[in-house]
Order: sequence, then structure tokens, then C-alpha cells
Amino acid sequence: MIFADTEIKGSLQAKIMLLLRENPMCGVELMKKLNIKSPGTIYPTLHSLERKGLIFHEIVRTEAAKKKIYKITPKGVQELSRLLSSWTKLTCCDWSAYIKRFINVINRYISIKKGEKILCTLDAKLTKEWLKDANVTYQFDLKNLKQNFYDKIISMIGVGTIMERKETSTIYYLSRLKKALRKGGTLVALEIERTDNIWAEKYFVEIMGFKEHPGMTKDEFREILEKVGFKDVQVHSVSGILVSISSK
Repeated sequence: MIFADTEIKGSLQAKIMLLLRENPMCGVELMKKLNIKSPGTIYPTLHSLERKGLIFHEIVRTEAAKKKIYKITPKGVQELSRLLSSWTKLTCCDWSAYIKRFINVINRYISIKKGEKILCTLDAKLTKEWLKDANVTYQFDLKNLKQNFYDKIISMIGVGTIMERKETSTIYYLSRLKKALRKGGTLVALEIERTDNIWAEKYFVEIMGFKEHPGMTKDEFREILEKVGFKDVQVHSVSGILVSISSK
């Protein structure tokens, strides 16, 4: 990954700087945090960051040996903030790439039939082109939905993002979708996959302002769908997105 107009080249450099912004660390500690096995991966990257003036090191003596402790510089903090701000503007302003990704993922697991009654909570030009042969209702507000009516419902849940991960809100949202689905109908629900990825954690919490990294794990998503009463629940993890296919 190359970020334009920035001195940070590649996601590994960004992750290292995010960690060093929290605490100074030696190379071995960084390797453990980032699950890197080879010193040949971490140290050339550290040297590159030092050459750019984004981090520096100090020699710390212990009883056993000397070790280099790396710290981020003021220039590094400024450059990291600039990168994160640029990335935020990109992700917030251009949703087309994400919608294409959602569509490509969904097409792996279901087919859209001509004339099917579909409720889609993502109203966009690309979804309208994709679902043009179906009888589609585009509606995010789940009030006043027709009951037992839709053959398929396609929804980017995102309740963890919108509702601060309150379980009752997630259950309420999915329950409304279940009531709108006809017996035997299919729910396609997408959710952000919650992981321990430090980049995602910093982005959602520090940049977007959420209380915690939104989304769910595969097991959490499956469990809540089954709790609401959906059957034959399958949850697939695809590039940071959870895609669930279930039936009423």
C-alpha cells in the first residue's frame, strides 16, 4: 500500500508509528505486537523511518545488555496525523469502491432473480444498477415496513457503529428485518468484522470518534442472528467484512 503525498510508505510503517505514538518500544517488542517473525522485516523499516526523521532511537543499558528504544518524533506525529486525515477524507467521500466490494461479496453467495421483492437499506446508484431487474424497496428507516412481504433483504447492519454496540439495538434492528421477510425468505446482512488490527482500532476510535472498534466477530454475529430467530445461519469473513446468509 502506497500513500500519496506523504513520507509514510506502506501500512507497516504506519502501524509502527501508531504503536510508538502510544509507547516507546524496542524492535523485539514491535515484532511481538505486530506478529512479525523475521528481524529482516522490522529493522529495515525502522531504519527507513529514522532516515526520514519520523522516529529516533535511544540506547538503554540493562543488566543483560544494551538495546535500542524507538520513539516517534514530533515530525512523525504530524505526518501520521496528516496521513490519517487524508485517509478519512477518502473513505468518507467516496463510497463507490466500498459498494462495489459489497456487491461482489454478496454475489458469491446469492443470486438475484427477476421480479423478486427485495428490501435494500443501501440506496445508491450502484445498488440500483445491480438490482435493476428486481422489485426493490430502498429504505433505511425500518418503521412502517410491510410485514411478511420481501423475498430477500440486503442490509449493511452497522449497528455497532451507529448504536454504540448496544445489544438491544442490534436485536431490535434485526427483529424488524425478520418481520418484514416472508417465511422462507433470505436475509443478507453485512457487518464490519471486529479484529485486533491496530490500524482499524486507531481509525475508528481516534479518527472517527467511536467509543470502541465497531463491528462483531463471526461468532458474535452468528449468535445474535440465531437469537433473533433466523435459521440456517452462515457467516463468512471476506476482507474485513462479515457476510451472513440466513433464512426466516
